[in-house]
Amino acid sequence: MPLSSSTPIQRWWCFSFDSYAPVSGFRDNKVRLTCNLFADHASRQHEIEEFRLDRLGLPRSSLRRSTVNGYSKYSKKKRRNKLPYGTCRLNVYDTRLVHELHGAIQEYGGFDREEWLM
Repeated sequence: MPLSSSTPIQRWWCFSFDSYAPVSGFRDNKVRLTCNLFADHASRQHEIEEFRLDRLGLPRSSLRRSTVNGYSKYSKKKRRNKLPYGTCRLNVYDTRLVHELHGAIQEYGGFDREEWLM
């Protein structure tokens, strides 16, 4: 199940993932991380990838090839540093873990979304 995020939602996932993954018995090979970076991130690509991996507690083997988006010639480069760590996509290949993480997020957030648990 792919989960794309920028910083705000990632905080929820990181909190839930960091708290829950060690006790759930999941394996690192069930999770893949892909970073989507912008042109002004190219020089810091390795640093940003390490930040994401460290934040999620994943080994480098979980990282897939990052994408670096170039600027359009029409953009005038006005959007620099809006997302200092780009965005990332976390693919979790364990349905039970995804449902349990969704349940944990709902519990921490104090809301119910039944469709997340089906």
